[in-house]
Amino acid sequence: MTAPGSHQGGPARDEATQQAPSDPRQIREKIVWRAAVVMLLAVVGWLTYVASEAQERAEALEAELAGRQGTAQHLGVSTEQVRRLERAGVEARPERYLLADLGRRGEWLAAQAAPLTAPVELDAERSLVLSDRWVLAAVEGAAAGGTALLAYELGEDGALSWRLLDYAGE
Repeated sequence: MTAPGSHQGGPARDEATQQAPSDPRQIREKIVWRAAVVMLLAVVGWLTYVASEAQERAEALEAELAGRQGTAQHLGVSTEQVRRLERAGVEARPERYLLADLGRRGEWLAAQAAPLTAPVELDAERSLVLSDRWVLAAVEGAAAGGTALLAYELGEDGALSWRLLDYAGE
């Protein structure tokens, strides 16, 4: 005897066997379509993951930027100073031009900063143009080295005049 609702060889079992494709091309086509759907779902999942990671990174960068509001964002020469240098005929990058000019003034710098003795060399890698007026220069003398804070002025002809504001030996 069979359980109620189950039929041996009844109409439900016959429909299941009739729906199963027996043609190999139909089987292959169903497999291909199912594989395409799985691949599509995988790509959509991966893109969703990448997009959420990018969104999190963007939010972190926006938070960092918001935290930096009110602090100095830009060191170096202003756009106006760059234009002045260009009008004066300076073709080099402004920072390089300033540091190169200062590097040629080693004798003058040695005379200005008492502990320094000639020859004085400027370390351009460790030096920094702070603004349209100031340079923080790492210098090395024959016997001592240190950091110099200098003010500069740019003449209309591109000539620079320098003034030592402070020097700290190492």
